[in-house]
Amino acid sequence: STQSTWDVNEIPISSKAKLEVSTKVDLNPIKQDVKKGKLRYFTYEMGYNGIPFNYGMLPQTFEDPNDVHPDTGAGGDADPVDLVELGTEPLQVGAIIPVKVLGALAMIDEGETDWKIICIRANDPRANQLTTVADVAKTPQGQTQLNAIVQWFRMYKTTDGKPENSFAFGGQYKDRDYALQVIVDTHISWQKLLKGEIPNKKGWWTGPKAAAA
Repeated sequence: STQSTWDVNEIPISSKAKLEVSTKVDLNPIKQDVKKGKLRYFTYEMGYNGIPFNYGMLPQTFEDPNDVHPDTGAGGDADPVDLVELGTEPLQVGAIIPVKVLGALAMIDEGETDWKIICIRANDPRANQLTTVADVAKTPQGQTQLNAIVQWFRMYKTTDGKPENSFAFGGQYKDRDYALQVIVDTHISWQKLLKGEIPNKKGWWTGPKAAAA
C-alpha cells in the first residue's frame, strides 16, 4: 500500500553507538560516527539504556538545503530522511524491513529541517490497528512512547554541551498523510540530486561512475 515503505535500521533500541549510513562512502555502508578522532556515543539517558527507539533511514530520500519548507521556515539538512520505528524489540544494525508510516515530527537542528518519520514494522502485533500517529496515543503506553521520542530528540545533544533542539509545530506530530507527502517531496529531491539538478555540496556517493571510454 502507499502507506508502506522500507526502513534501513542503523541504531537498535537501547543502544548507544551513534551509527549511520555513510552518504559520502562508496556503497553507503553503515559506520559509527567519529568526532575529533573518537567514536561517538549517545550520552543522554532516559532510562532506556540508550536510545528509546529503533532509528534508521529511508533510502532514496534527500533533504534539500536549498528547499526551504513552508511549514518549518528552514531548508533540509542534506541527509536522508530519518525513521523512528516504534517496535519494542531491537532491530539489527543494517536490517531492511517493511514498515507502516504513521506520522512525522519536524525537528529543527542548528537551523535545518530534520524530518523524523514515525513508523512501525509491518509484522508488529499493533500494526494492523494503527493508521496514523494519533492511533498510537490510544494504545497502552502509546502516549508515553510518543512523549519520550520528543523528549529524547529535544535533549540528546545537551549532555555534549549543545543547546536543546527545537521543533516546528510546537513539537506536535503531523499525521500519516503529511508524512507521506514529506517522503514524496524528499524522494523527488533525491532524484534531482542524482540527475545533477541539485548541487551535491556534501559529496554524496550517488552510484558507480561510468568507466572512461
